[in-house]
Formats: sequence, C-alpha cells, structure tokens
Amino acid sequence: MAELQEITTEELRRMDGQEGLILQGCGGDPQEWVDGINGIWTQAGILLDGSRFEAVYVFQHDGLTDLLFPFDGVKLDMGRLAVWRLQTHSQFGGTWLSDYVPNRLGGFIREQEPARPKMELAGHDGNIFGILGRASRLLASLAADQQRQLRRLSAAYFLITGRRYAPKGQGAAPSGPLSSALRTLFQQAQQCAAQAAVLARTVSDDPCLSRLLEDIQDEAQSHAAQIRVLLEELL
Repeated sequence: MAELQEITTEELRRMDGQEGLILQGCGGDPQEWVDGINGIWTQAGILLDGSRFEAVYVFQHDGLTDLLFPFDGVKLDMGRLAVWRLQTHSQFGGTWLSDYVPNRLGGFIREQEPARPKMELAGHDGNIFGILGRASRLLASLAADQQRQLRRLSAAYFLITGRRYAPKGQGAAPSGPLSSALRTLFQQAQQCAAQAAVLARTVSDDPCLSRLLEDIQDEAQSHAAQIRVLLEELL
C-alpha cells in the first residue's frame, strides 16, 4: 500500500527542482487512485522493472482533490508517459509539476537554486525534464496546428478539384512512444506541404488560393523543422 501524504499548495510551491505528474479531480479514495494508476502504467509499459509509486502527495486546489505522483525513486519510460498524458488529459487533467505550479499557483518559491535532476532517456544522458517538457508541449501544439492546416488544405483542394481531400493517415492522432509520435507528425507535415505545393502549381492565376497554399507550405515546413531539431536532442 502506498504512503499518502497530505500537503498544502504552499508546500507544493517549495518543490522547485523536483518533477512529477499531477492528476486533477481525483474524487473518492486516493488509495484506489494510486493502485489504479500503478496498474495502468505497469500494463502500458510506463512503469519499468516492477517499479511502483510507494509515496504519493494529496492536495486540494480550486475545490478539487489532486494527486502528485513524484518521479523520485521510480523507473519510468518518460516517452510513453508523455504520450499517455496527452491522450488522457481530458480524463485526468495530467499536468507536469513544473508546469502546474507556475501556471496555477503563481510559481515556485525558490529558497536556493537546486541542481536539476537528470534521467536517462533511451540511452541519452541529459536534462530529461527540460527536453520532455518541450517535447510534450510541442507535440500537443503541433497536433492541433496540423488539424487546422488539414482543414485549410481540404477546403482549397475541394475548391480546385471538386473532390474531398482524405489522404490515408493524415489527421490521425499520433500515438506510441514520444519519438514515434513526433515522427508521425513530421511525416504528416511533409505530406501536407507536398500536397499544397502540387495544388499551388494549378492555381497560379488565383491570388487568394495561391497565398493560402503558400502559407500552408511555409507552416508545414516550419513544423517539420521544429520536430527535426527536437528529435536531434531526444535520440
């Protein structure tokens, strides 16, 4: 049975330099939540080598009971956890501690500047939390942007050809390990840019559609470049 420790949001703000995942709106028995998350993450391959959360923090904020699962002392596949967090955010409200405190509580109280923790990711030594935070935010942002891009491209395609644009795999939500999800988004961005370039050659005399397709190409290539740079740090 995990140890459940009740803390205040003030104590949470003093956890600068630490990292964990906060699940929001955890009504009912907190122990059942911890047991459930341990089971889900073990089955999903997020908790590795029999590792489990043995200590979890419970706190109240905005009328909700929230749980902080600290990463100290557990072995995790951070890539799979990042993807799980994105896929289940509407259900659990999963938020990194390093994002929650600045955005919801006004920032950390820094009594001294601690050394940032490091963790190994797929054989890569580095500040996993900095890279992971950027990667997960970029993944969510680009997935939303590319859905919007696809709608713009579909509209242009229909105006030009009279047919609906529905390429295989385009617009599908990325899944799997973080690096694989980013690769999927990279491929979707490249496919979108290529299709926009093909259409642009057919409407050179239409300034409205030409500009739209040029914007789509530029944005898609920008997304692809951002993903490539991030993958250079992850791999």
